[in-house]
Amino acid sequence: MTGERGAASGEARAPRPFRSPRSVFPLAARRLPLARPKEKYNVDRMTRAVHRLWGPLDGEGRLHASPRFAAELAERCRRDLTLHVPEVSKWTYGQQLEHLYLATHWVFDRLDESLGGGHERDQPSFLGRGLLVTGRIPRKLFPTIPPLEPGTGSMVEIQPLKTRLHRRLADNDWDLGRVRAATGKSMHPRMKYLSSRQWFFFLDIHHRHHLRILRDLLKAGARQSKAAVQFADPGRDPGHG
Repeated sequence: MTGERGAASGEARAPRPFRSPRSVFPLAARRLPLARPKEKYNVDRMTRAVHRLWGPLDGEGRLHASPRFAAELAERCRRDLTLHVPEVSKWTYGQQLEHLYLATHWVFDRLDESLGGGHERDQPSFLGRGLLVTGRIPRKLFPTIPPLEPGTGSMVEIQPLKTRLHRRLADNDWDLGRVRAATGKSMHPRMKYLSSRQWFFFLDIHHRHHLRILRDLLKAGARQSKAAVQFADPGRDPGHG
């Protein structure tokens, strides 16, 4: 009936356009990329983390005594350590910095343990796997473990940590080859057992996480200072004079 009606009207039916199976089932015509070997992925990720923390290494991959992260910490010691913006952090600027120094020493201790071997069959917890997969620490979600709670955040607490870090960096004999070959693990109270490669990845995540908090404290402090000037002298332009 349909064909007769079309013929009676004198209209020629346009042929249907050809549709490639690729446009209908795009995945059917594509080859999915092969997954990278798990070990290779871990090594590459660890290497990127080490280069972010240390900067350029020599041809043998030795972790030298003047890493980028230590310079970043030292530079921030010259800021106003008493700056406190509760909307950003419960800690002052100095307490954030003191925590970073404490955490760096603590992770170095765990690295020494994992490089020494042991706990090869133990695994990270659900929390540890989540952090390693996402590569981030959500703010204000996980409480700080007791050994890393800062004191007052003044240079009285920070300077000994800073001096000790420089001494440890000068004495350490780590290199990428040794880290890659290590099979041992050591324990975080909440993330459980991490390998040496995973500890370097965590150190990088943690360092950058707190640098962002320090940055946000400075930005919030600047906004507070600007608002205070405007409140004290509404007619004054805070950008001049």
